[in-house]
Formats: sequence, structure tokens, C-alpha cells
Amino acid sequence: MRQQKFDFDRAARLALLDDVPIDTAQGVSGATARSVLRAIETHARGGRGCWASAKTIGEEIGRHERTVRRAISYLAGMHWLHLDQRPGRSLRCRIDWGTISAAAAPLSMSAPSGHGARGSGHGVRDPGHGARGSVRSVEETPPPQIDSWTQVGEQLRAAGVVTWRTLIDQLPNQITAAHALELIAYREARPGAWQLGALVARLRAAAADTPVDELWQQPNDAWQQSCQRITAAVEADADNRDQRPPAELVATVIERRLGEAGLLIRTKAMA
Repeated sequence: MRQQKFDFDRAARLALLDDVPIDTAQGVSGATARSVLRAIETHARGGRGCWASAKTIGEEIGRHERTVRRAISYLAGMHWLHLDQRPGRSLRCRIDWGTISAAAAPLSMSAPSGHGARGSGHGVRDPGHGARGSVRSVEETPPPQIDSWTQVGEQLRAAGVVTWRTLIDQLPNQITAAHALELIAYREARPGAWQLGALVARLRAAAADTPVDELWQQPNDAWQQSCQRITAAVEADADNRDQRPPAELVATVIERRLGEAGLLIRTKAMA
């Protein structure tokens, strides 16, 4: 089953690794930990994690194997890496971009101006503009307007549903194509939250009077934990201020940080 990937191009990932502050700890310098992260990112280009051994990474960055192992342990302890040891296979390392994004820079709670909270110009980094700090607004996807089952079929096929014709035939009769498209868009706006089977199950359970955000299976643990860490970091920052910002502003910052981490893609339905 094809796994969802974060909408996070490589230049943005490397820029984020350059930005995030890393302390020296456990006998590992911040520079070494950063080099290890960059090496892991290089080996994990396919999105399935890094299988390279500590020895291989050490040879690439000019560090001893033991030093690399300490760095991996240190980064895993900060939840920046997820480690997966399978019998008969090398250790797999996966970078938690949500946690790193939350630690990359102080949270801005200043009130947005101009076009309001969602038009303030904050969003995902745009490496195409060269400067590391340049950003672009998250593209807003318009809600479906056409009650077209042909469009539903195209969306399901694009998502990887092989038996999309059979699925459409099995959907409840009272469900419109527009409602089905809203459910597909809801999952697409949350990359990594649900596997394809969850979308199929949600479509089959659809009811005309059931909100789009209900009846979904529990999101994937890694996605949910990343969202919770970012939310907790923003809430803690708000609580530590002399005057807590309005709840709407805090929610806007959380939404923006989730977008920067590739965990949420804003749509007009969120506006």
C-alpha cells in the first residue's frame, strides 16, 4: 500500500536542519548531531527511512561509528528520530519533521495584519526564492463544485485506489459526488494521517447528515504525536507570555506550524 508523503521538498528540509538549534549533550556536539541528521535525510530520500549503518554514516561525515551511535541515541531521545529495529535487518531511522519544525524557531504570536490571520504570508518555506527565511502561503484548494462521479473516480484513482469503480458502486445511495470529494480532500489535507484503507472505510460509512470530520479511524500514531507536540509547544509558548494571546490567534499559529511541518494543508473550508 502506498504511503502518504509529507509535502516537504528537499531544499526546505535541509534549510530546516540548518535552522534548528541543537545543543551539545551526551558527548555529542551540536555540529555532529546536525551532520548525522543531514546524512540520514540523504539516505531517506525515498521517504521510507534510512537503513545506512552507523559505520557508513560515520565514514560519510568523518566521525567514528561510536560517535554516530551516540548522536542517533541523543536525537532519538529528543524524539527527532524514530528508530525501528527489525530482526535480521539494520536499524532504520526516520526523521520526525514535525518535532524538528516545532523546535526550529521561536513561535510568533504577533497579531497578523493586512489580510487577516490566514492571509498574513506565513507558510511553508519556498526554497525557490533562495533566501532561507523566504516563505510562501500554503496553496488553498477550492472545495469541489461539480457533482461529478467521474471526478470522484479520477480522485480515487490518483490516490491509489485500484478498485475505485467497485468502491463507487458500493457507496450509500444518498451520498452525492460532492460529499465524496469532500471526504477525499479531507484526507489529502492531512498528509500521513491515514492510510488508503481508512479513506475507503470512511467513504463506505458516509451518510448525508454526518460531518466530514467524523467517523474516521484513529490517525496514524506518528502523525498524531507530531501534531500533539507542535500543539503543546504553541500552547506552552502562549501560557508563558505575560498576557495570553486570544484563542483564535493561538489556533492560527498552531495551524500554521502544522502546515510548515507538512502535517496539514490549508483549504478554503478551513478559512
